[in-house]
Amino acid sequence: MDLSLIIRIAFAIVIGGVLVMQARQMTSQPNRRRAFYLGAAALACFTVFNVSIGIGASFGAFQQITAVLGVALFVAAAISLVFALRAGETSADRQRMAEEIQAFSKQRQQAKEKEEKRKE
Repeated sequence: MDLSLIIRIAFAIVIGGVLVMQARQMTSQPNRRRAFYLGAAALACFTVFNVSIGIGASFGAFQQITAVLGVALFVAAAISLVFALRAGETSADRQRMAEEIQAFSKQRQQAKEKEEKRKE
C-alpha cells in the first residue's frame, strides 16, 4: 500500500471516531446527532473504498456502491446539519461563542490600554 493511502485511511478513521464521540454527546439535539453519525458512516464507506483500492481490488460494483453510498451519506449529513441549524439546535453554542468573543475583546482592549499607559 502507498503511504498516502495509509494516511488517508488513518485520517478517515480518526475523524470518524471524533464524529461518533461528538454524536454521543448530542443527547438533546437529534438533528446534529444524526448529522455526526451520518458523517462517520460516510467516512467508514470511504475508508472501505480506500482499503479496497489499497489491496489492489479491481474497480468493480462493490467499489462503486461503496463510493456512491459514501457520497449519499455525506449529503444526508449535510442536510441533517441544515435541519439542525434551522431548528435552533446550535443557538447555545453560538451564544457561548459570542460571550467568549466579547470577553476576549475586552481582555485585548485592557491589554492595549495598559500598553499605552506604560508607553507614557
